[in-house]
Amino acid sequence: MVSQSRRGLLIASFILFAFIITIFSFSPLYGQSNKNDSQKPERSIIMAPEYTGIKIPPNESVDMNITFINRGKRGEEVLVWIDQAPKGWESKLETYQYEVTGLFVPPDKEKRLTFKAIPPDDVKPGKYTFKIKARTEDGKFRMEDTIAIYVEKEEKTGKEEEGVKLDTSYPILRGPIGGEFEFSIEVKNELDDEATFDLFARGPEGWDINFKPAFESKYISSLKLQPNQSQKIDVEVKPPSSAKAGEYPILIRVSSSKARAVANL
Repeated sequence: MVSQSRRGLLIASFILFAFIITIFSFSPLYGQSNKNDSQKPERSIIMAPEYTGIKIPPNESVDMNITFINRGKRGEEVLVWIDQAPKGWESKLETYQYEVTGLFVPPDKEKRLTFKAIPPDDVKPGKYTFKIKARTEDGKFRMEDTIAIYVEKEEKTGKEEEGVKLDTSYPILRGPIGGEFEFSIEVKNELDDEATFDLFARGPEGWDINFKPAFESKYISSLKLQPNQSQKIDVEVKPPSSAKAGEYPILIRVSSSKARAVANL
């Protein structure tokens, strides 16, 4: 036989439990979550380039994001490739570390790749089209996008670019075959306003060239500077294992919408 106090405790516990269940059942957040989940399709994935058409000056490379968005309930294995590229252009899909041919996109998440295109030295003004394709591993979803790159005519003004100063330390280095090189450059903003400068390097095919702040290990692709502010940057150069002895020029360009400077290493 249950005592009166124990019976009261059991009744109180039951009432508290029922109250908690009621609160969660009618909570707007709880109900909205269930509603959102029920409205999601079982599978849904799209591919979206950052831009579908851009204009560039001659000999400037292109880097842009390709985003894969999974709005479905299940993760998707996606195969991706560049199906069409102009003759003479170097192009690839990559991440910070790797060239990519496939990726996994978790449900309700996004994944980004970088589309990189480098024109040949003798590129002529005109329109150059790239076609990027992707599909899920089972072929259920197929995606396709076209990126048009318009190479403009080079403007010859006879004047040196202004607004940013680019100084190099040790513009010529020698080393053993297969060795890595590191140059130091200093960028100074000579504009009257804060500016973000894009960093661009062009070297021989197969060479890996990256920028990083002095005394840091992270790589960067742009630099924000206040008026008259300077910052030193290291240029890390890794030749391929197949590189032979010889001279290899490297072009460095720092540019914003209002300024531009070029240096040859």
